[in-house]
Amino acid sequence: MRVRHSIIGLSQVLQWAVGHGNQEASLLERTGIDHLVLADPHATVTPDQELQFYQNLIQHSSDPAVALRAGMELNAGTYGIWGLALMSSASFENAIQTGLKYIEFTYTYNHIDFEILSDAGVMRIEPKLPVEGLRQFMVERDMGAIHRLFVDLLEQNNPLAAIRVTWSKPVHHDTFESLIGCPVRYDMPFNEMLFDPAFLNYPLPQANPLTQKMCYEQLDGMLPKRMMQAPLEQQVFDILVTLPIEQARLKCVADKLNLSERSVRRKLAEANTSFQTILVGLKQALAEEYLGKTNLTIEQIADKLGYSDAASFSHAYKRWHGVAPSKKFGVRV
Repeated sequence: MRVRHSIIGLSQVLQWAVGHGNQEASLLERTGIDHLVLADPHATVTPDQELQFYQNLIQHSSDPAVALRAGMELNAGTYGIWGLALMSSASFENAIQTGLKYIEFTYTYNHIDFEILSDAGVMRIEPKLPVEGLRQFMVERDMGAIHRLFVDLLEQNNPLAAIRVTWSKPVHHDTFESLIGCPVRYDMPFNEMLFDPAFLNYPLPQANPLTQKMCYEQLDGMLPKRMMQAPLEQQVFDILVTLPIEQARLKCVADKLNLSERSVRRKLAEANTSFQTILVGLKQALAEEYLGKTNLTIEQIADKLGYSDAASFSHAYKRWHGVAPSKKFGVRV
């Protein structure tokens, strides 16, 4: 299932971007969003519309830190009832738990986890978008959004102890650290935001159990209206993205869909595609990401994509693109 997001978050970022020199028409191009939608506080947008907006923002903004800045525009008030549920929580930890319980009402397209370690609280962000051009952008945007929520809830300008990200140090790393207010480490295994665990017991000044209960009831009632059924081929793709490569089999996907393998095959055939076609499409997208955005060797990429060796992966890549990966991206040892 996919979720429609409130128009309020997009509208907030749009206003901010226009105020910093971007053209509204360019940012809304190909989104199908008009002024009537922007003026309706109850309106929602589909994932395709929202992601097109952010692709436009990437294309037209000259600010290398635009993703982080955009996320920081999403204050607690832009989330409506979800934001009120957080603000009325008894403690900071309760606010985090509430936020994750109803995460469908945020603007994220990533998977977000929370963990308490002996020396730090950790928010971990796992990218889920298959589109390479948006994966890092949306992680950065979510980091900005989480930072802004922490500031609003804790009433502290620099609530984070450290940031860890999976990508290499960019040219704008000084700006990133200045905006986020803490050290940033690059080329790490996970995207993580670390904070002092003592904050977890911090009592929120607007705590109100009755208000929070009212918010829960409203969010529970609103959720079915926000959910939208994606085409089966998209559901299959979305499930494959979450599976380790060794589990990327039709049976595993069919089980998660509560369908038989035969039903999945038939329904995909009716949509003029197949499980194998979708799987190969995912491997192609991941191959481009690994080759273009990481320093992984051909052997390592082959292993990640489930090929027996580098030669098998290279042959597959040449079938897809007519050229071996070593020629297109250079030899990798």
